[in-house]
Amino acid sequence: MSGDNFNRFAKLYDVFIHARDRLVWSEELRKNKQHFLVDLGGGTGRLVPHFLELAERVVLADHSFKMLQVSQYAYESRIDRVCCDLIHLPFKKDLNANFVLVDTIHHLYNPKPILEKISGWICNQNRLLIEEPDIHYFSIKVIAVMERVLGMKSSFYTKEEILAWFPGTQFKIDAQQDGANFYLIVQQK
Repeated sequence: MSGDNFNRFAKLYDVFIHARDRLVWSEELRKNKQHFLVDLGGGTGRLVPHFLELAERVVLADHSFKMLQVSQYAYESRIDRVCCDLIHLPFKKDLNANFVLVDTIHHLYNPKPILEKISGWICNQNRLLIEEPDIHYFSIKVIAVMERVLGMKSSFYTKEEILAWFPGTQFKIDAQQDGANFYLIVQQK
C-alpha cells in the first residue's frame, strides 16, 4: 500500500471535508484541456464538479475501495473509478490526460517513486498539478497533529522538497501560493 488508508473514514469523509467553491489553478488546466483528467488519490471525488469542466472524462484513482464506493459521483457516466496503488497505475504511456494530486502527497508513504512514475506521463501536452498544504502555516501544523492523532502517517513536504524530486532539465514547473496551500503545475520542457 502506498499511503494512508481512508477506508475507515469513507462514510464520514465528505461530511467533514467539503468541496471548495473554486480552484485557483483550474484555468491552467482549462487552457490545456485533455480528454482525461486523472485524479490521483481522488477518493470520494469531492472535486469532480470542477474536473468535469476540465475534461471529457474524469478518472478517480485511489487505493481505498470504500472511498471510491461511497462517492456520490460513482454512477456519473463521465466518471471512471480505478482502485489501485498509485505506484501501479494501470495507464498506457500515450494517454492524453492531465493528472492531479490534490492533498495527496502528504498521505503517501514514499511519494518520490510514485511521482517518478507519474512523471512518465508528463509529455506532449499532458500536465501534472500538485496541490499540498504548506507546513509553514500554523493551521497546517495543527492539521498535521490531528492527522497523527487519527492514526495517519502523514508527512508534510515543503514546496522545495517536492520541486527537488523533478529533474530541472526535463520539466518546467510553475509554483504558486494560494493561502495555506501551494500548487505546482508540471509540464515537459
